[in-house]
Amino acid sequence: MISWIDFETVGLLFGMMIMVGIFSNTGFFEYSAVKAYKLSRGNLWHLTIILCTFTGVVSAFLDNVTTILLLAPVTIRLCRVIDVPPEPLLIAEVMFSNIGGTGMPVPRSFSLSLSLSLSRATDFSRNVIA
Repeated sequence: MISWIDFETVGLLFGMMIMVGIFSNTGFFEYSAVKAYKLSRGNLWHLTIILCTFTGVVSAFLDNVTTILLLAPVTIRLCRVIDVPPEPLLIAEVMFSNIGGTGMPVPRSFSLSLSLSLSRATDFSRNVIA
């Protein structure tokens, strides 16, 4: 029964959750949202582009669902402060999270387990780069 557990996948997901815990406790995502608003200079389209790009890049290295669960409250708070409905921005962030997550096998559990099973026959770094 224990032979069915892929400990490489479990270890990678555990390490990813540790990174997410550290980022959320340090206020990294809140700082990034405030910085994005300052960088956009109040322009909603620029803010959308900056937040969506940030979401896509973060989703390339962290789990998609975890990225959205961390960024959604920050986006909702930011939208309430600037008196903008958060729904369109959240939908755009979810789409960019999915797009960013397709670039690497790490953000998706299925892709990760498939990649790790293929890595036994080939080199894992070739799967990440390809």
